[in-house]
Amino acid sequence: MKNYSSVKYQKNFIQQVIFRIDFLEFVKSAEIFDKNILDDILSHFPFSRINQVVKFNNIDININATSPISPPNISTQYEEGIQREFTMENEANRLILSNKFLIVDFRKYTTFEEMHNSFKKTIDVIFEKNKITVTRTGIRYINIFDPTKMKIQKNFFSGVIASAFSTALSSELINAHLVRSITLAEYVVNEMRLNFRYGVYNKAYPNPVKSTDFVLDFDCFTTEPFHLPDEINKTIILGHDSIQSLFEDSISDKLREIMKDG
Repeated sequence: MKNYSSVKYQKNFIQQVIFRIDFLEFVKSAEIFDKNILDDILSHFPFSRINQVVKFNNIDININATSPISPPNISTQYEEGIQREFTMENEANRLILSNKFLIVDFRKYTTFEEMHNSFKKTIDVIFEKNKITVTRTGIRYINIFDPTKMKIQKNFFSGVIASAFSTALSSELINAHLVRSITLAEYVVNEMRLNFRYGVYNKAYPNPVKSTDFVLDFDCFTTEPFHLPDEINKTIILGHDSIQSLFEDSISDKLREIMKDG
């Protein structure tokens, strides 16, 4: 995999970047919202919104070992928790913390380093205070090219990606109309799954396609269990690097010039 760490663009088409980790355990509210954790979050996301009460369900499946042919006993337990949202001054970038997950959502994105630094220490503090198993770790980049803001051309993209501009036909015979045309390519990279969706996005979905908004959507994640913050941070860096490499393979020098000039 090529190293693109030195590549910096003045302009990008990133609409949203999402980082998320899910916890196996239900972490008690007093522990996940410990003062030290909140102080670190507020140092980056200083505006706190109203708490939300959330019910989390846990499904237990018990097999009868003495009678394998008997159906399993399935029970559901509910635990009441809290979900808190914190935002930056621009209100476009936010962190959401609950008893079962942590989400960082950036709508105004500049660099990976800036985003990562906004939550990296928070993860460290959470693990200092709690014994947690993370069951899923992921990072997602959604790039949307809006034809109302610029003329989108096929030669902005590599050949395979550009072919997605030839959208599926609508059919008058069966009264069918196109509402979206997205291609999915699935990769395994660095022991992570990387799902790459690209094509005609259609922001008016589920209404018929009227605008050729084009999306490059990269979702990189792993379900490997983690118990240490270093494992999570290393995985996020690998996920970002894999996404950046695939993004660079998806675009052309023509688009790079536009992005460099800003």
